[in-house]
Amino acid sequence: MRRVRDIPAGIIALRVMVAESFGADRFEILKEANISPDIFTNPKARATVEQAMDVWRVIVRQTGSQDIGLECGLKSRFQIMGILGYVMMNSPTITKAWTKLCKYQELVLSIVLQRMIIEGNLIRFDGTIQEEWQEEFRYTIDYIYTASVTLIKNCTSKNIHPLEVGFNFPEPQNIDRYHEIYDPAIIKFSCDNPYIVYKKSDLDSQITAYDPSIFEHFEVLLEETANEHERINANTRAVKNSILKRLKAEIPKTNEVARELAMSVRTLQQNLKKEGTSFREILNSVRKEIAIKHLSRSHNNVTDVAFLTGFSDVSIFSRNFKKWTGLTPTEFQNQQ
Repeated sequence: MRRVRDIPAGIIALRVMVAESFGADRFEILKEANISPDIFTNPKARATVEQAMDVWRVIVRQTGSQDIGLECGLKSRFQIMGILGYVMMNSPTITKAWTKLCKYQELVLSIVLQRMIIEGNLIRFDGTIQEEWQEEFRYTIDYIYTASVTLIKNCTSKNIHPLEVGFNFPEPQNIDRYHEIYDPAIIKFSCDNPYIVYKKSDLDSQITAYDPSIFEHFEVLLEETANEHERINANTRAVKNSILKRLKAEIPKTNEVARELAMSVRTLQQNLKKEGTSFREILNSVRKEIAIKHLSRSHNNVTDVAFLTGFSDVSIFSRNFKKWTGLTPTEFQNQQ
């Protein structure tokens, strides 16, 4: 499958709900991350990596908790992964379920992709970071591996613990919560890549809810979902990702993006038209997203944000920003 830079909104919704239990404000989180409240009602909604990282930033600031990724992982359930989650919870064994996760993980993960390695009676899940490292990725790593521990414990009657878990970031100042969650496993920090190790005999345990007929039904739906995910708006997402990388004080050109995607300008334009959009519409959407993100932080200068989004004239930027939001940049900042 092709890697995409978005994740199911259900995972974002879980983070927000956990943060609320720690005193955070749901609406402020969504507002600052520029995310629609639809994430709580639309099972097909997805959020970008940028939005996901903004959510972590706001949550950490509002809760003051450096362990919030761990707390979210403890609340994880198969259902928030959609069809993939239902396939996993109805799989015959844990090994079979996590084999499905590794095969279809791009439906739910875009920052860390995991590979299952079987060595004798050990199964090791090696993570590979797919993005340029950001500080907030730490919380995603915490979430992914704690969620794995939580789901494995909850899907069988056996008391299964990992043997070892490694994180690719430096050891936090306080690691008490890590020991509470992962003990008696060996815990390491500053590793080359994140990983977690289990006994193979433990993961070969049968899942309590295993139902062959339900498993087969959802397995068919999973394949259809994966194919649909691959097709729908593939060009739109690819163009948006290219623009996000290139939009640094100058406007990306159509021919540059087309060249990066190995197609002619004409083919790119035709593909985007089929998806109901255009290069200019995507460009404006990205500029709006970046402008709102930076102006939501009151210390950012309007001139700097205009330059960052490719506008050489602040007045032109202000006119465009008012078209996007109904407010001038200054009015928008005053409301934050």
